[in-house]
Amino acid sequence: MRTFVAAAPNQAGLPLPGRALTRRAVTITTAAIVVMSFAFSLGNVTGLCLDLGITAWIGWLVAPAVDLSVIGLLTGIRFLSLHGYTDSQLARPKYMLRFCGILTLALNTAGGGVPSSRASIRCSWAGRTGGTGCGSRWKSTCW
Repeated sequence: MRTFVAAAPNQAGLPLPGRALTRRAVTITTAAIVVMSFAFSLGNVTGLCLDLGITAWIGWLVAPAVDLSVIGLLTGIRFLSLHGYTDSQLARPKYMLRFCGILTLALNTAGGGVPSSRASIRCSWAGRTGGTGCGSRWKSTCW
């Protein structure tokens, strides 16, 4: 009977083939996701502010503040945990991170529940598409 031994991890610290490419790909993908999420949140919160009658520049200030709070807390908690802080010492930042996450979710999804002129424009446009076959479906939900 043959037993196969798994390859040992790289103990000598020598660069593995493809390691730099993999790290670069993961970093670029993560950065793209962060940028797209940031833009998505900025658009949603600004739209929510406009729907509520708040000026657009306030929306442009609120959305980044919440997103940057989440990024700062994630980075800070990771840094502190790597430097020996215990879970009990990190309890308050973790609670604040959860609160900011819930606040981000609420701000990004609240626009659907706010009646707005833009929503009525979208529904009236969808109602006019009766000739395409989907207008009747939209009319029942919009009118």
